[in-house]
Amino acid sequence: MLLTLMAVSLTACDKKEPVSSDILPEGPIVSSTVTSVSTATSASVSASVETSTSEDVSAEPEIQAPEDAVSFEVVIINQCKADIGMVSVINPFDESQMDIGELPDGGVLNLSYTDWPKDVTAFDVAFYNKAGKMVSSSSIDITGVTKRVTISLSGDKSIDKVKGTVE
Repeated sequence: MLLTLMAVSLTACDKKEPVSSDILPEGPIVSSTVTSVSTATSASVSASVETSTSEDVSAEPEIQAPEDAVSFEVVIINQCKADIGMVSVINPFDESQMDIGELPDGGVLNLSYTDWPKDVTAFDVAFYNKAGKMVSSSSIDITGVTKRVTISLSGDKSIDKVKGTVE
């Protein structure tokens, strides 16, 4: 019953508004420190934020995916000289919004995806300020991704450019 109420609460939200991590659908579950998300539909996402400016993105994902799915990492690098209050991504299975967490100036957010459906060729991400207002969103074409998607945010105290690179 509680899970049904939580799912109803989420579906009533406009996708442009950030969703509290207290209200999540039956599938994704998010913890508060190192954010990790896993779904009952066989996709899983895990996230961690690093505040160092080093861009160690050389580690290979150690994930195996079924034939109709792909596993890869997403690395989001904040170089816009402003703190991001919330990073949100769209779940490829039900198109619900998943709030991943904050991304401080100079921070790096690492996400690992398993079982991403090969027919979903866009990675949709939105960025919110500390007041909860969406300041930027982007749909990154991830056609052919086999290893990593790197998303770089640049600007001068705001997000002026979102650049996605697919490996």
